[in-house]
Amino acid sequence: MIYRQHPEGPLRISPEQAELLRPRLAQFRLVFVALVMGVVLFAGVVIAISGNGQFTWPPPKLSMIPGVLSVGVAIQAVVLPGVIRRAVSKTLPGEKFDRIRQLSGSWFSSSLVGAALFESCALMNVVGYLIEHNMLHLVLAGLYVVMMWIHFPTMNRLLDWLDASYSS
Repeated sequence: MIYRQHPEGPLRISPEQAELLRPRLAQFRLVFVALVMGVVLFAGVVIAISGNGQFTWPPPKLSMIPGVLSVGVAIQAVVLPGVIRRAVSKTLPGEKFDRIRQLSGSWFSSSLVGAALFESCALMNVVGYLIEHNMLHLVLAGLYVVMMWIHFPTMNRLLDWLDASYSS
């Protein structure tokens, strides 16, 4: 059963409402895994055609461009979903069920934006590896894939966010 006790008290979302969100969460997880697999497969192809890379420090100047740009995009990937969620949660009117459905859509959309930004960071660094053969880019790409997995969508995360948004 999905319905569980929240640390600050019971959730305001009924078990029936939570069950209605399960198919949407399953679909979103498939999209999320596809984003991760796109990076992994592209990195595999690049490694296969590029051969062995090397760690060079300091990295060549051209090599620094994808690394530095991806750090800025990664910061956006962490911050932007929260901004989107807060903006939407404060502007939605409606009945309880409609509000939960709208809020869950906001959560899915903002999570997808964050995952896509992390994916772009990873792909940018895989292309950096393709150009320079510097292993630092593969390390950064791996870090961004790990960041995507850290933000993997779960029912508990969704319910916690819905509960917090619904009560505010």
